[in-house]
Amino acid sequence: MRKVEFVIRREWEPGTFAIITATVDPGLFKKAHPKDGTAAGAIKAMVTQAVTAWVNETEEGKNAAKFVNWNFNAGDLADALDKTGLRERLKVAGVMEIAIQSSEIAYDDGWGLDDTLFDSCCEKVG
Repeated sequence: MRKVEFVIRREWEPGTFAIITATVDPGLFKKAHPKDGTAAGAIKAMVTQAVTAWVNETEEGKNAAKFVNWNFNAGDLADALDKTGLRERLKVAGVMEIAIQSSEIAYDDGWGLDDTLFDSCCEKVG
């Protein structure tokens, strides 16, 4: 098995993102030919295959897709992982495990990564 972790972002809100951790079947991972050539693209293709099957083959999948007006995204996937039949279809597609952790960060110019964290009155040692 191969474990992959990556970040996806909401384009119009740079502080909104999700960390996705997935364990995938290496053979099926290799066969998932992503358009962008990235690990994230391959896993997205695998997940899309599984979610499409779930929506087409189960009432629970259809209801989940209808609930979000047929705009089923990573946040919806995180909410649906325990729904009947979804994890099984993910495994068939080669995604053995997947976790999605969503987060929002407020950007603030009041503190920079490289800001010095002591006052100028401190005596230099050395």
